[in-house]
Amino acid sequence: MDHQRVNKYFTLIDRLLKCASGQETHILAAQIHLLDADLIDTMQVVAAKLSDRGDATRSGWLHRIADQLNTRLQRYHTLIEALLNHPRQHQQAILDSDRTLIDAGLMVTMEQVANTLLLQGNRQDAIWLKTCAAEIRRALSQLR
Repeated sequence: MDHQRVNKYFTLIDRLLKCASGQETHILAAQIHLLDADLIDTMQVVAAKLSDRGDATRSGWLHRIADQLNTRLQRYHTLIEALLNHPRQHQQAILDSDRTLIDAGLMVTMEQVANTLLLQGNRQDAIWLKTCAAEIRRALSQLR
């Protein structure tokens, strides 16, 4: 994790802690590129520090947001794993199985997984996953 990215995590967490109720989704959507396991870990660390300082309300709130993001991230990874492990012709059926996951967060996660696959030398799956993410992004933009 590089220093710049960590600073972005802290800035995002600070904005979340200071935002009006109901604005969390908008703030997270604007910073969706930061959604990853390291962000969630950082949120948990900040929540623990808030708790240590006696700020149980904000600590609990941040823990809940981190848990919700973690659940979503796990669901993204499960969907991506299904896409990678089933024949390509089943792609649409897999995506249709949970349309609530088809969003910008999924696209970011697909690209992150594709980059990891490239680093692991799995070029074919990485390219396919990036292509799939681009196709979904294009389809989503046409719906708007």
